[in-house]
Amino acid sequence: MSERKYRHRGYMDSGRDDRRERRPQEKRAPRPPQDLPRPGRGMERSASEVYRCSSCGNALAPGFVVTAESTCSSCGAPLHCCRNCAYFDTSARFECTQPIPAPIPGKGSANSCDFFKMRAVLDATGRRAAGPAGFADPRQAFDALFSKKK
Repeated sequence: MSERKYRHRGYMDSGRDDRRERRPQEKRAPRPPQDLPRPGRGMERSASEVYRCSSCGNALAPGFVVTAESTCSSCGAPLHCCRNCAYFDTSARFECTQPIPAPIPGKGSANSCDFFKMRAVLDATGRRAAGPAGFADPRQAFDALFSKKK
């Protein structure tokens, strides 16, 4: 009886690497730094970072400073809370990536955390979010799409 457990080709073949033809490594162009936007994918370059309320999504005015007593002008929710923080992570210990000594009970309620930093999000209300200019009536758009051209 054979020493091999399986008899199919390739199992425990000796000299398998020797038979394989080696190709020379191709030189690749250096990758661009991660902080630079890459053209052709994702958000357009015209997108800007804004601060938004985590409850209603209302954009805050540019230059708005968030204090412990700040509230959203649209919904009245507190802005100095864990859900608006850049360090908020549901998979981290106490749901914060910073070394806080104890968990903060209400993630949507106001707190006085020393590590708080308002989270910036990309504003997607620019050219890409706008619908195509054209017909206001959907029926007209449908008819124009399937009409025969002469």
